[in-house]
Amino acid sequence: MAASGEANLADQILFGERGQIPFQDSDSFFSPYESGANLFLGMLSAATSGGELQRLQCKHVVSVMRDAPRELDVTVPSNNNNHNNNSNNNNNSNKRKADSDSPARKLTLTRLHVNIADDNNESMYVFFSDAVDQIDSWLKQGKNVLVHCSSGISRSPTLMMAFLMKVKQVSLRKAYHAVRTARPCVAPGTQFFQDLQRWERFLTGSESNTMSLEHYHACTVQSLLSPPGSSLSFEGCLAGVRQFGYATDFALLQAAQLAAEFPAEHDKTK
Repeated sequence: MAASGEANLADQILFGERGQIPFQDSDSFFSPYESGANLFLGMLSAATSGGELQRLQCKHVVSVMRDAPRELDVTVPSNNNNHNNNSNNNNNSNKRKADSDSPARKLTLTRLHVNIADDNNESMYVFFSDAVDQIDSWLKQGKNVLVHCSSGISRSPTLMMAFLMKVKQVSLRKAYHAVRTARPCVAPGTQFFQDLQRWERFLTGSESNTMSLEHYHACTVQSLLSPPGSSLSFEGCLAGVRQFGYATDFALLQAAQLAAEFPAEHDKTK
């Protein structure tokens, strides 16, 4: 698939079957290459589960965290290699019995370690170029890749956005909304978002960004306070953020609460 700045990335997000592996979230992915390789976004438990990695047919992992597991071999049942969701249901019971009777084996992984803490005092910018190029190389070789951090909320989504911006040649705004569509809990820390802004300026040669910090924080406020059926508008969140301000991400939570109480007549703020 050719890279295109006009591509609707949200339409390329695919969703796998949820609930197969409890507390795993590596189901959100997209396929940017004609090779058919997929890029998965997940959490630490997905990267250490042999069953999950086997289900994803993934042996290449990017660990975006300070204390990544040293063990690169995980155990999977030897017969747990059927990933066809359209397989005959009549064979399911026989397959499960065969899987349970088969001896365990090792799944050896190839991993890139992006050594960074989930801390607003650390910048991820210095890792973007090499990490994005490595992911790009693996995918071009037809290798499925899982990008993960501890919870799949801040660090790994940040790297995913950086990847989209360079390889798919899209804006920060489009990359953010594409990744958030795939995984609604995504919320990079302020420093990581500023790293993405810097990355966008580097890639485009522009002095401006397609998404401001206050716009991003307003999106974060809305996601925190707007469960399904909520009437809290983005404009109201943005007005609240602008009105009350904050110095840290912790203060943002206070601004979020104030935004929820912001007068409805301000919801049309642009």
